[in-house]
Amino acid sequence: PHHENEIAQSEAYIGRSPWVRYWLHTGFLIINNEKMSKSLGNFITLKEILKKYHPEVVRFFLLQRHYRSPIEYTEEDLMDSEAALNKLYNTLKNIDAHLRDSTIKYKLNNRDRAINNIIVDSWSGFYGAMDDDFNTPEALKYVFEVSSEINKYIATSNELNKNTLLYARKFFSIVGEIFGIFNNYLGEGNHRE
Repeated sequence: PHHENEIAQSEAYIGRSPWVRYWLHTGFLIINNEKMSKSLGNFITLKEILKKYHPEVVRFFLLQRHYRSPIEYTEEDLMDSEAALNKLYNTLKNIDAHLRDSTIKYKLNNRDRAINNIIVDSWSGFYGAMDDDFNTPEALKYVFEVSSEINKYIATSNELNKNTLLYARKFFSIVGEIFGIFNNYLGEGNHRE
């Protein structure tokens, strides 16, 4: 009855039904090897976390764990999540910095074909992971693979193909839309500092 009551309250508050199409029950939040709870006094509020970390960092932290698994909260893990997210932001910046100097080539060379194939395979892997019980940690592996490969492509190619860079940027844009990340860079034409 708890879930039905929660849905009823939420739908009454927002004034529409259905409130959501999917209802996921997450694993417990763990701190110092115990379930986080007020009664144990081992809790931290989201408000406190957001004083230190951008909301995207918190979201990314959560995406790196399967939603049904217990989530161990540590300051180190949040810092690692921030660093990982910054790596992806740096890939986007790298793509954009090189878009200006790239040229459109309609005939792809072997390296461009290889990168495009990696992106196509990563799309397939990403959506496959998401379709497999919303497996966001597995889906993120494909995002990091594209990040790594596109950075290598930029670093080692003499002549960058604008179409290849735009295809990679589109991949990150759609992943960002699905996961609610990269908004500071891709959203509304804003760029992250």
